[in-house]
Amino acid sequence: MARRHYKAFLQEWLTRFLLEDDPIKARLEWLLAELMKVEAEVGAPKGKHSRKRKTYFSGYRVRKLHSQIGTVYLVILRVH
Repeated sequence: MARRHYKAFLQEWLTRFLLEDDPIKARLEWLLAELMKVEAEVGAPKGKHSRKRKTYFSGYRVRKLHSQIGTVYLVILRVH
């Protein structure tokens, strides 16, 4: 069922990034944000409770990542 809509999803995803001023930087920001979200959500997603998760979310913090394509601002979930 998920395979039926992959073309529309891919087209929307690529169009969104191609309209950015710097498409590669936009993709890098998105990828890093998704990786940090997955890392923070081990056990249960944000807003959901689970017996496996021993931590809780406590806002966000912003950090800069300097790379060859420019400065990327990371919005990191605070986990306590």
